[in-house]
Amino acid sequence: MTFSESRSVDARAVSAWILLGVCLALSGCAQVEPVSQSNASEVGGTFRLRPANERTFACRGEVMEVSAEGMRLRIRHDSIPGYMPAMVMGFRVRDTKTSAVVVPGDRISFRLNVGAERSAIDQIRVLSHPAEMAISIAPPPDADKSASPLAPGEPFPEFEFLGEDGRSHRLSELRGTAVAITLFFSRCPVPEFCPLMNRQFARARELLATGSIPGKPLLLSLSFDADNDTPGALTRYARPYRGRESSGWRFGSVSTAVVDEWATQIDFHLDRNRGAWMHNLRTVVVDREGRLARRFDGNAWTAEELVEALAEASKH
Repeated sequence: MTFSESRSVDARAVSAWILLGVCLALSGCAQVEPVSQSNASEVGGTFRLRPANERTFACRGEVMEVSAEGMRLRIRHDSIPGYMPAMVMGFRVRDTKTSAVVVPGDRISFRLNVGAERSAIDQIRVLSHPAEMAISIAPPPDADKSASPLAPGEPFPEFEFLGEDGRSHRLSELRGTAVAITLFFSRCPVPEFCPLMNRQFARARELLATGSIPGKPLLLSLSFDADNDTPGALTRYARPYRGRESSGWRFGSVSTAVVDEWATQIDFHLDRNRGAWMHNLRTVVVDREGRLARRFDGNAWTAEELVEALAEASKH
């Protein structure tokens, strides 16, 4: 072998080692693991890797409702250690073939997969078929069945809430300012539910920071779990969403009595049956004169829509 040939071979060897090093570095950054039952999910007969930051929890619960397409299950689940207490939650099903075998009333085990902004369940197994079916979300027994929810333009009833400062405040103190109010409780960690309300408020706050809306609208996040969501706990909970600066976005809690009144006023329902929390999602905008301007149901609304509603409410 000539000197030039030897030098060419050495160069190719060095290039190969460099390429191998780059590949290993990239794979380490992406945290790619071998495709297996433990780190992959089956979709359409094939396997896909779970995101590296996805957490999984082994769960059990009772099926309350199966969506028409089998894409979602409403489950009264047991406490999930290290994640959330027992409650009733709607879960997206990762593989709809498994949801086809369950019916309301079934006792099941399942795996909950939680990412930063989305979650899904899989590995669904039927454990038993209890005779007694779970109840659905309903107004409190003593609720006024003849009453109907507030219509836009009607005065929003006065209520009291406990602020982060440990003091009691009233809605009337905010007269002259358009206010967006959303309901949550801090022990609800599923990304598409209470945390989503806070992410939407965080985005709305960014949009409001431009100062284009007169009167400086206020965002108000109210917990209906006052026993656990104390003033100090709420401030700590708010920090990842709001940072250390609280201007324009306040947190607080309301009593059970206020929650019961809201059952008819804004069609908000909370059920603590058998120790499992079950609630729907409600966000409302109250105008400068204290009237209901708009109500957002569920979690499909956007921060842009909320800011638009606050802009309109600031005119009145």
